Amino acid sequence: MPKEEGHSAEAMFAMLAFSACSSSLLLINKLVIHYIPMPSFVSTAQFAVCTIFILGLRITGAAEVDGFEWEKVKPYLYYTIMFVCTIYCNMKALQYSNIETIIVFRSCVPLVVSQLDYLFLGRQLPSPASTGALLVLVVGAVGYVLSDAAFKLNGWNAYSWATAYFFIISVEMAYGKHIVGPHLKFKSLWGPTIYTNALAVLPMLAVGLLSSEASRADSAVWSGSTLLLLAVSCIIGTAISFFGWYCRSLVTATCYTVLRPQARGSSLGQSRLISTPLGGGARRRKQDADRARKLAAVGQARD
Repeated sequence: MPKEEGHSAEAMFAMLAFSACSSSLLLINKLVIHYIPMPSFVSTAQFAVCTIFILGLRITGAAEVDGFEWEKVKPYLYYTIMFVCTIYCNMKALQYSNIETIIVFRSCVPLVVSQLDYLFLGRQLPSPASTGALLVLVVGAVGYVLSDAAFKLNGWNAYSWATAYFFIISVEMAYGKHIVGPHLKFKSLWGPTIYTNALAVLPMLAVGLLSSEASRADSAVWSGSTLLLLAVSCIIGTAISFFGWYCRSLVTATCYTVLRPQARGSSLGQSRLISTPLGGGARRRKQDADRARKLAAVGQARD
């Protein structure tokens, strides 16, 4: 297992790889959820593909992958509960709000994690300069919220999923750093990766069933391009799972937490494509399809 000390070049590579995956996955997930409004289904597919891929590595001997041992499974069960909740809240927040809102809430998480880092993981508190920078993020987030039209109209109800995401992921980030430590003696970082994804499949599937996501399958656009987007999201999901644990093993929980909103900031420019003629064509086709379905439903009702 890599250690935090003496791996500056390795840590830099891990952070860059993780940041690239994070910014890409946020945009891809937003597009996928637009066409397949079933967050649990999308997440379950990503978890399953990642698990199958890692099992393939184990069977072929391409990588050392830990088997499932109760001593290791137990702490990851707690993490999985938080992990599934954050993924679902993130997906629901993307469904009901925009990418900017997620990034704003996510940008405030490092301030909380830095305190958890100090209280439970034995890290030093951020320097005054770092604390000031984190507070600037909070001030910016508050300014965004107060100026957002959705907040003015619906109050905090407009941010219910994003707020739940904020609190749960703050604890998850600190706990994730703890369980990637050397005390669990994983053979490689594929161990934490398969544990997280395999243990998350059934809980996320259950969440989807309990929330009646299957009833929304008819409203999804099951085109070839949509399935391609889903496949790409599964590939990037596998990559971000591995690089996420890789990065966690090399840097502090606070540093890891700061990376994600920074990476997601790069997706803002990409997300603008959805509002341009390039993305407008796809949206127009989706609207036409929806309109046709509604007209057909009206015709059947009249018959």
